[in-house]
Amino acid sequence: MISEFKSNLLVKTKNNLLINEDDINALKKYDINVDDYKTINELLYKIDDIINNEDLESDEIEELDYIANTLQERNYYMNFKK
Repeated sequence: MISEFKSNLLVKTKNNLLINEDDINALKKYDINVDDYKTINELLYKIDDIINNEDLESDEIEELDYIANTLQERNYYMNFKK
């Protein structure tokens, strides 16, 4: 239970993006190192590029789509004035 909770905590990347450990590990499967991206939009572009240009299984597409949606929501709430 504690390790599950810990993996869902947000961590800061080298460039101060917030993402949880599970998503970081999932993205590593697609050769995406989150420390290489300076903005969430750059990371989202890379995820979108993989979804659209790689031969993925439907569950892999769902996984990447879920991560992208989570990042978009976080980006909205953190960076846009309401």
